[in-house]
Amino acid sequence: MSYHPRGRSNFRNISGSNWRLLPDHSYERPLGRQESAFYWVSAFSRTSDLVPCVQIQVVERNFDEIIELPNVVRAWTNVKMRFPLLGSRLYERDNVIFLNVSEDRLLTHQSNEISIRAASSCLGGEGLVDSMLEGEQLSNDLLACIVIARDQSRTDSFLTLPTSLQMVYRA
Repeated sequence: MSYHPRGRSNFRNISGSNWRLLPDHSYERPLGRQESAFYWVSAFSRTSDLVPCVQIQVVERNFDEIIELPNVVRAWTNVKMRFPLLGSRLYERDNVIFLNVSEDRLLTHQSNEISIRAASSCLGGEGLVDSMLEGEQLSNDLLACIVIARDQSRTDSFLTLPTSLQMVYRA
């Protein structure tokens, strides 16, 4: 592995008995029983998406610099390397749903994986959550994403809305 944020990565620690190394150097395993239940609920009704909303206050730092896209991308990459299922994907083969983790997917981000938006207030974050849950944001190729919402009613705080399928959160 060529990149280790802060020297830590759980990517190689997924070597349980169900994980299989593929020729493209990614790992796959079939979903477990509970994961499959969450998958099918999500596939048909999207009721298993999680969207926590956290307000973060910036103290004695350059606020605009902190929420610039390069910093957000770097932080999100570090989080995905620490928790590889956030960057995983799902696919079906022979009527079995597989979870696939690839280092390449952990080190890069998809165009819809990170977004920076505006919120009129902390309560405006709830509106963002509602719109995210109503939209088609997550898919088999995007199991988690993050929205950074600048709280326009304040100059020192922003909201983070990491979104994931409950299956990924619980795994």
